[in-house]
Amino acid sequence: MTNNLLKFFAALLMGLVLLAPAVATTQPALSISGVDFEDTVAPGDSVAVSFTLSAGADVKDITVTGQIAGEKDSKAEVAVSKISSGNDRDLKLTVSVPNDLREGTYKLTLDAEGKASGRVRAQQFAGSLIVEQKDNSVYFKSVQISSSSVIAGDSIDFAVRLINNGKNAEDGLKLKAEIPELGASQIIRITDALMQEDDKTFYMTLNVPRASESGLYTLKVTAGNADVSATTLGLVDVQKFVVPVQKPSAQALTPVQVQVPMGKGSVVSLSVSNNADTQKTFNLQLGGTADWASAARVDPTTVTLGAGESKSVFVYLLPSDAGEHSFTMFVKDGATTVSAVPVDVNVAGTAVQPSVGSMTDREQLGFVFVVVVVLLAVIAAFWSTTRRDGGKGQQVYY
Repeated sequence: MTNNLLKFFAALLMGLVLLAPAVATTQPALSISGVDFEDTVAPGDSVAVSFTLSAGADVKDITVTGQIAGEKDSKAEVAVSKISSGNDRDLKLTVSVPNDLREGTYKLTLDAEGKASGRVRAQQFAGSLIVEQKDNSVYFKSVQISSSSVIAGDSIDFAVRLINNGKNAEDGLKLKAEIPELGASQIIRITDALMQEDDKTFYMTLNVPRASESGLYTLKVTAGNADVSATTLGLVDVQKFVVPVQKPSAQALTPVQVQVPMGKGSVVSLSVSNNADTQKTFNLQLGGTADWASAARVDPTTVTLGAGESKSVFVYLLPSDAGEHSFTMFVKDGATTVSAVPVDVNVAGTAVQPSVGSMTDREQLGFVFVVVVVLLAVIAAFWSTTRRDGGKGQQVYY
């Protein structure tokens, strides 16, 4: 009997030994547990998710991805280089709730991947996330800038798209655009209420100070009233306003002075020459007209010149402010400014005086009066002669 009992325990021990690998292989290489997050949020919020990642084997190059199912803009990731078998790590990531997400219940997922004798995938965690609109909320959908760069002293135009994603209409909103580093700013008031789900585009202009240095600057746009505030950021590439050392490849007309009437379109003629030994194509750009002209352009904007060839170009101006002003025409060879010519402009604030040889209104009136008197004298003389001839009578023969 003793031998039988020993055989029984031996068989039992052997079975446990054989069974252990099978049990181990059923454990996942990675598992997610202890997931915690705020389950009720609003559009535009962020969801902080904390969790524990456990390894059933040695796993390396691990990536955990969290997102609201079906919303690419919400995706967030956290990376772990390695977790040894039997160990775990407490981790966090932040999932963004899209601004335009409608109210409802959504699925928040976590997915872990790593390498352990090949690629492995943890069983995906999924939890419920409730999205509720705030009473007051707006956000910027986009900011579109008119030009990739601007010359210091000129202006830059841009359009901002503002959306009301709250429950209430927003009255008295103000838009403020600024480049804080340069001290440039503009504020406009939105006169109409922004109703729920309204999607409107507003156009703004910023004058870049002439003394600005070259560089990338932050464009900050803010919308707000007493109940709500939203901010978006962009980048503006500013080129310093300089008259560069002239290179031999191109030569513009020496500095000129012109006088134009205020409020009337005028044309200034300039000349560009190619002093290089080969054909060149130059791009022309104006700077410094934003503060005193409501419209300004150069025509053509591109000139192709053979070696030693010159060509006249025309600058069209519509001044809106009287006084002494100036602008500069930049000549570029590709992205490089090779020449620039400053033009001093005297904008006359009074009406254009009559040219020499022309008559004023009073002189014209006097002239008409003299002509009328002469005509009356001629008619009177003709009538008098007719009467005298008629007095002598006529002889009629039968």
